[in-house]
Amino acid sequence: KNIIFTSQKSIKPSSVSIAEYGTMEIDTLHSGIYFLEVLLANQLNNVIDSKEKKIFVYKLNDNKADNTGNTPQNFLTSVYAQMKEEDLDREFDLSVYIRTDKETKSYKNLNKLEDKRKFMFEFWKSRDNNPSTAVNEYKVNYFKKINEANKSFKGSYREGWKTDRGRILIIYGKPDDIDRFPFQINTKSYEIWKYDSVEGGAQCVFIERDQATGVYDLVHSTLRNELQNPNWEKELTN
Repeated sequence: KNIIFTSQKSIKPSSVSIAEYGTMEIDTLHSGIYFLEVLLANQLNNVIDSKEKKIFVYKLNDNKADNTGNTPQNFLTSVYAQMKEEDLDREFDLSVYIRTDKETKSYKNLNKLEDKRKFMFEFWKSRDNNPSTAVNEYKVNYFKKINEANKSFKGSYREGWKTDRGRILIIYGKPDDIDRFPFQINTKSYEIWKYDSVEGGAQCVFIERDQATGVYDLVHSTLRNELQNPNWEKELTN
């Protein structure tokens, strides 16, 4: 936490909401972990609020470590070294689609916060496709799909990643094509997702069982480990 850059800006009081933004050069920084701290002070220079966020700087082919002598893959310099237990449990819940039964059992048997921190650090590290880089591309991609599912498929009482469409998106990725069939007098709304390169070509059928809810349930798929119901069209009129 050596100070490497500081900047100040004066803001005139206002009766309406305002937004302030700024930039800083990071070209001279090496790959590693840094802390961005923002302080809000009054005219007497008394700090009345502050926020701090850990950030990562990654440069391709930059093999120099940060000022701690470690790389971001080291547990002590990772975000997990200080992560709160509720955040760890949340991240563990989100990993449900990729973790093994053994990993599930192991985590649930952990009682110490430090053990949970180390478990989640190793969990993602073991799945890192390119451990030589400072960024775990596998983890980044996984959470991108989580966020996309939450944004696209959120229901009234369920987060998007917990829905059937969200789960399929996270596990198999974006479909190559989607055929959408809106509500008709004699049929319910439904979608057919098509994958060209998954298992040599596959599709998933989702039906909005309760009209105007936006919640679509998986009723049929040609994927090996998913629900298969060749007579799914009967559910359109039930």
